[in-house]
Amino acid sequence: MRDTTSYLKEIIKTFEERDLDTKSSYLNSGTIYTPLPIIKYMVKSSFRLFLENNHFSLKEHIEGFLFLNRVDTFLTNNPESKEKYIKLLDKIKILDPACGSGRFLVATADYLLELKRIVYPNISTFNLKKKIIENNIFGVDIDDLAVIVTKLNLLNWLYLEKKGTSSLKARHLDLKNKDLIVKVLDRFSVGFNIVAMDFLMDYSNLIDHKFQLIIGNPPYIENKKLNKGNYKKKLYKNFYSAYKLFDISILFLEKSIEYLSNRKGVLSFIITNKFLAADFGKKIRKLLVEKTSIEEIINISSLPIFKSKSVYPIIISLTNKEKSKNSKILIRKYDKVKDIDIKNTNLFSTLTQINLNKLPDKVIPIQGNPTLIQKIYNSFETIEERYRNLQIVYRPFGFINYSKNLKYVSSNKKSKHDFVLLGTGNVGKYFIKFDKPITLAKKKVKVNYFNYDENLKDNWSKCGAEQIIFREIAKNLTAVYDPGNFTNLTGLYFLKVPNFSTDQLFALLVIINSDLMNLIFKTLFGTLHMASGYMRFNASFIRRLPIPNNLPSSLSQIGKALQFLSQIIYDYSLLIQKIPEFGYTRDELKYYFKILSQLANLEVIYLFLDKIDSNQEQKLDIYKDYLKSSKFIPIVKFKYPIKRFNLKHFLVAEEDEIIANVRKIEEFVESLNNDLNSKDILNQVLSYYNEY
Repeated sequence: MRDTTSYLKEIIKTFEERDLDTKSSYLNSGTIYTPLPIIKYMVKSSFRLFLENNHFSLKEHIEGFLFLNRVDTFLTNNPESKEKYIKLLDKIKILDPACGSGRFLVATADYLLELKRIVYPNISTFNLKKKIIENNIFGVDIDDLAVIVTKLNLLNWLYLEKKGTSSLKARHLDLKNKDLIVKVLDRFSVGFNIVAMDFLMDYSNLIDHKFQLIIGNPPYIENKKLNKGNYKKKLYKNFYSAYKLFDISILFLEKSIEYLSNRKGVLSFIITNKFLAADFGKKIRKLLVEKTSIEEIINISSLPIFKSKSVYPIIISLTNKEKSKNSKILIRKYDKVKDIDIKNTNLFSTLTQINLNKLPDKVIPIQGNPTLIQKIYNSFETIEERYRNLQIVYRPFGFINYSKNLKYVSSNKKSKHDFVLLGTGNVGKYFIKFDKPITLAKKKVKVNYFNYDENLKDNWSKCGAEQIIFREIAKNLTAVYDPGNFTNLTGLYFLKVPNFSTDQLFALLVIINSDLMNLIFKTLFGTLHMASGYMRFNASFIRRLPIPNNLPSSLSQIGKALQFLSQIIYDYSLLIQKIPEFGYTRDELKYYFKILSQLANLEVIYLFLDKIDSNQEQKLDIYKDYLKSSKFIPIVKFKYPIKRFNLKHFLVAEEDEIIANVRKIEEFVESLNNDLNSKDILNQVLSYYNEY
């Protein structure tokens, strides 16, 4: 006959693997169970922070991590600390606010047991465990079945090395017999502090004390999946961080911070990373940055640990002690569960917490190059701060039933007010993919005229100016210049600065398309990535990107040359039919584009580095002089190589104009390659950038 421990393990496993869709209330589909190596890391790290918060200077003795044998050594060498240590461990209160099956509580209780054994060698393991369960361990879950399973899990831990659970018969271990299990649990006379209730709304009515350690994995539930009705309204009313389309996990974060003991408390959560950058996380970030000391963020978003959920988690550890001006946040990253070990530091970078106040909406970057980004935002304004009249238009013909406007798509021009309709897939970096069909509402249509209609008169006024078009969804920032020809129903943004000249727009285009701006965007907002490496480039994010102090004409000239080259590369097959004697291969054109792209990237780097480091400024003076050369960049007026539409702003280049432009670019690239001084200057700029 199997022993009781085997049955307990079986019922816990059954509970964790059950169909979560049967769960009630707002936690429907929100529970995901955490792998044991991650739990152990969080427990050990949390206890280290707790002891350090209480003036146990353990870092120098244990290399920053809590190893039990070294704690023993520390107390032996510092006997005056022993009494305080005992008092701390006896009075510590530990909470898991969404305890599920009790994994975190069992792991925490087990580690606390090992810490107590150091100073209580003569007390039996069973008695130590029972005191820990009754005095130190607290748990909450809205699911009464989860509470039962947590108690069973703790009971299993209590009796792991002791006979005496025979009264818990196999027939009792059936999730369908909840009432019977509860009666049997009562026979053991263990004073559990595990309750079934709504932690967010009701738990404060039950307790009258704070917690020294709060640890766990709060449920991840998107706003749209919350049950409708009064409950969601109550959350908005009662929580500061309930902002816009909040995820419920951040409310657990806010509530738990409220329950931390003053200046001594430690919180460690595994939680979705979206709030670090998303608009809905604006208020919880403000609370974290201004009211807590964030100790560590571990990026485990690439781990396949939550198999059935599209969740990208982090581990965030914080304390509510007063932070100093130089308080650092340690950022770590792990790609494999087995690497998450207390001995493996794997430091990715550090952030100065106070400097997060200078980042847009206190975004907390955990990838890319956070150090460089902090320096840039310390020195530069954002696009919306610099250009107060900035306009970014999205879905100019409405947000609801926009596909109904496909009826205005036609192969015939009907009015001088007509536009050309584009889809998100038609925009490439510096060019338009005219031959790619638009997919919308399960329909495919060709890129064609979008005919004017009086019923859309107000909508029409949002279109038609010189502008930059950028894709909403792409793997990298992707933008193109539009002289005023195009419109869209969904999937594209139209950026305008009313007083901008064409040259200024092209300069801004180069900055948006640059590798540096792409790095800045992904560093700030990379936690919001979609499947397969795609990202959503929302207008609110673009507005908050930094902008150099000036837009030099040299950058504009590069931008025009890049758009000219990029479009003729796309239209190459049609171009050689138009100009049989063209004389340039597609590969040659791609090479010229590559060189000009590198040059564009270097100039954008220069525009930022020139201001963020006074030591670099002198080194970059030589590049500044180099840019002033009137012979620096070939002047190319952008026109389309192929006539596709009869619109006022759809200017088409003549055959000899196309050849002359390509020849100018060819000569410039050759002179650049042959000029050792130019190469040296450009390499210097690149090397300065790589230092960051």
